[in-house]
Amino acid sequence: MRTRRLMLLFIASLLVHGRSAVAADAVAHEPSLRQVLQRPPALRIFSPSDRVGALAQTQDGLLWIGSSVGLLSYDGRTFDLMAEAEQPRGAVTALGKAKDGSLYVGSSQGLWRRTPDRRFAALTGIDPSITFIATAHDGGVWVATPTRLYRCAEATCESVAIELPSQTQLTCLHAPRQGAPLLVGTNKGVARLINGALVWLWEGSFVHAIEEDDAGKLFIGSEDHGLVAVTEAGEIVPPAAQWRFDTSVLSLRRGASGSLWIGTANGVVERSQGRFMPTISGERLPGVRVLAIVEDDEGNLWLSLDGSGLVQLLRHAPFVAYDTGTDLPLALAATSDGSVWMSHANRVDRWFNSRITSVTMPPDWRVWDLRSIQGDPQGGVWVAGFDASGLIRIAGRDQGLTVTRVPYSPLAPAAISGLHHAGDGRVWVGQRNGDLFARQADGFTALPRGPCQDAITRIHQTRDGTLWVATSGAGLCRFDPKMGTWSRVGTPADHERDITSLASFSDGSLWIGTRSSGLGRVKDGDIRLLGYDQGLRGEMIGGLVEDRGHNIWITSRAGIFRTPLSRLHDVIEGRIKDLRPLLFSTADGLPSSDCISGWADPATLDAEGRLWILTLKGPVMFPGPEAIAKPKLHGPHINNVTINGRSFSAFPSELRAATEQGDLQIDYGAVQLSHGHRLSYRYKLEGFDPNWVDAETRQHAAYTNLRPGRYTFHIAASLKGFDQQATHALRIFLRPPFHRTPTFYVLLVALLMLTGFAGARARVRIVRRRQMLVTEERHRIARDIHDSLEQTFVAMKFQLEAAARSLPEPAAGPIERVASLVRRAASETRAAIWALRADDPRKADLATQVAISAGEAAQGTGIDVRVARVGRAFTLAPDVQRHVVQIVRESVTNALKHAQAKAIDVTITYSPEALIINTKDDGRGFAAKTQNEPAGHYGLVGMRERAKQIRAHLNIESQPGCGTVVTIHVPVTPTTPNPKQPVKT
Repeated sequence: MRTRRLMLLFIASLLVHGRSAVAADAVAHEPSLRQVLQRPPALRIFSPSDRVGALAQTQDGLLWIGSSVGLLSYDGRTFDLMAEAEQPRGAVTALGKAKDGSLYVGSSQGLWRRTPDRRFAALTGIDPSITFIATAHDGGVWVATPTRLYRCAEATCESVAIELPSQTQLTCLHAPRQGAPLLVGTNKGVARLINGALVWLWEGSFVHAIEEDDAGKLFIGSEDHGLVAVTEAGEIVPPAAQWRFDTSVLSLRRGASGSLWIGTANGVVERSQGRFMPTISGERLPGVRVLAIVEDDEGNLWLSLDGSGLVQLLRHAPFVAYDTGTDLPLALAATSDGSVWMSHANRVDRWFNSRITSVTMPPDWRVWDLRSIQGDPQGGVWVAGFDASGLIRIAGRDQGLTVTRVPYSPLAPAAISGLHHAGDGRVWVGQRNGDLFARQADGFTALPRGPCQDAITRIHQTRDGTLWVATSGAGLCRFDPKMGTWSRVGTPADHERDITSLASFSDGSLWIGTRSSGLGRVKDGDIRLLGYDQGLRGEMIGGLVEDRGHNIWITSRAGIFRTPLSRLHDVIEGRIKDLRPLLFSTADGLPSSDCISGWADPATLDAEGRLWILTLKGPVMFPGPEAIAKPKLHGPHINNVTINGRSFSAFPSELRAATEQGDLQIDYGAVQLSHGHRLSYRYKLEGFDPNWVDAETRQHAAYTNLRPGRYTFHIAASLKGFDQQATHALRIFLRPPFHRTPTFYVLLVALLMLTGFAGARARVRIVRRRQMLVTEERHRIARDIHDSLEQTFVAMKFQLEAAARSLPEPAAGPIERVASLVRRAASETRAAIWALRADDPRKADLATQVAISAGEAAQGTGIDVRVARVGRAFTLAPDVQRHVVQIVRESVTNALKHAQAKAIDVTITYSPEALIINTKDDGRGFAAKTQNEPAGHYGLVGMRERAKQIRAHLNIESQPGCGTVVTIHVPVTPTTPNPKQPVKT
């Protein structure tokens, strides 16, 4: 059966080879395509208000729109209506930008000024119903109402006297170059303002606008006379000789490149290098009357239309969209001679040298769907219909095109669904039933059927001769020409995929596009796919093309993607997570985001490096796809900060607010008028967020229960698809309440210390007061004893001594004994007086007091009492010192009274742990352990009681005939400071 099939194929190929190719009766002509060579600019249409009458762009990139509902701003994503209390109110009729960046806003309710720091302020003394605002060259601003003129500088405005003729109203203003008089447009013409009077320059009709070019030539936009030109000498150029467009000129704007934009009642006209060229007609606009024109900082035009909203003309779009009406091309092919071929249902168009040549197939060929087209090295193309009508080859140069039909007779006739012209001259033909044929000079050869039994959508032969065949439902197959064998590629899940495109790139990698699974790379018999999770926003892929800059262009049902080839590999290998491709869609002015996909080849790169892509609303051409200019990005900036419900709309580089626990919300944004849909953000609150937060398109960040402290909010804005990023930072200091600040705690500690110190001082004063009272009472008692009892004893002693001298010897003896007792009583009285005064703080140190006390006790006895000190002295508490002195005095007194001592030694030893006092005499001693105090004598008992009161240890060592040693051991207490290392003195 197989042999018979091959024989039939051989016979069929001989028949085909034996027939001469017959030139078809095709017609080559210039098609009637509408505006296909004019490359009209892409449009974006907005409807922020019913009526837009004034436009301006400020230095921060914002577009300001004066409308019937008020003042609006546009940042490229959203329109924001100024509706706060301090913002302009009423219908805005005029906008003017001063040289310092301020925006002046004239409305039906007055004049406002927006300063460069984004604050609005109302200016007083201006009549409402402002008609026009013009910027003077010295930085001031002229403001006109229908009947009055004002000159403003920053926040002040002054009225300018002007004489207006009857029924004349001011309609517009223009401040010429420095030194020239102000030009005033009225409802009757244009005049110069000289010394408050109007000197008419041109009288005609209602004047809508006045502008001058770089050479100083004036242009007047009138209602009925079109564009009127005035030379530097003041000569009026006749309108008919200068202007051949609409007679109603409503707006004028000088462009950055020196061109003049003219808005009429039927579109926009550009004047460049002395020539007038229509930019866009009213047929393509939603409205016809162009009331205002602004050229933004990227060179695109913004038009306000009477009652029809706002339009953006993308003059510098990286692509050109061609209008072919409803007759859409189905497939594309490029040839080495610079031609671009587009196949339709039954004809082929050739784009060559900016001209279109159309080749229509004869009716008897019954060609109804030319979806497969491939170029060859000779500059011709091969075309196949989506039926069994065979192959068609179109060849030739500018001199003429030759159209040849090349029939073939496969065993299983089916529609041709795929073509590929290999480098070796073969043309591969794939059918919907899965059969594959190769056409060479000697005819067609059938390849053995492979495992991919489904409609062939793409055929590709790589440099090594390997043939790759993609199908609509059976995956990808590989044919090895050396071995003559087929193999399937990928997993069983890949074998069931619809593959819509197949391409190899400059690095030798092979890629596929699928109908519902995204983009895949073929390597080592495996297919790795990229989809939504990797940043590919459309998973139905139509075409794959590599430009000269090694960027891969991907057409899909969601738009056109561009990404570097190296980034594709990085995402496939897992080195980065997101493709972040550059996406073109209707938001960029494409006629349609839906690109042709499926059976046709929707994209190609021509010989000059231009990229051609088919959309469902016509072809699009990228003149320089590898080098697309980066757009200008304004910002990011912080719009508003809210802390615990309190709003901050203007702030320096650091924002300060007091809070205990803060709820923080930050509104931010960036401005990009043409690419605002590509803006994405990420932010980080330093001091709280450990990492950056991807906000995507969200323009606010919220935090709750922030602790007081210092934070820095970082915001980064980027444009998807462009390696461009801008950052901004705002320092935020959330001050804690005073009771939670370190200062408060320091003051609190200081207050507590002060309170404690004051309390201690008060306690010391109280103790000292009590001590002084006790001391004073002791002194009083001592004085009373001294003045009464001691004096009585002294008087008695004198009387007894006198009586003893006057009485005879036997009677003198008892009197002498009485006198001795009196002297003893006087001595003890003096000791008591001294003890009462011993705690006087004015007394000397311990050693001195002991020496004085011991000396007084030994006075008149002739016994030597020696006092020595060892160690560095320290101060004792007054009570302790008094008791110690009394114990020593009592020891000395006992030695004098009872021991009959001849010498007494008192040693005071200061040590870090204790105070030790030894009182040693050489008297007769006594039995210390058995000796009891005689009746009526309480010396030893008093000494022990005193030692107990001061928590001291008293030790008495004595033996009969060996003297006595009395030791007092006083421990160091907190009231007794710890001395340094003692030294002997």
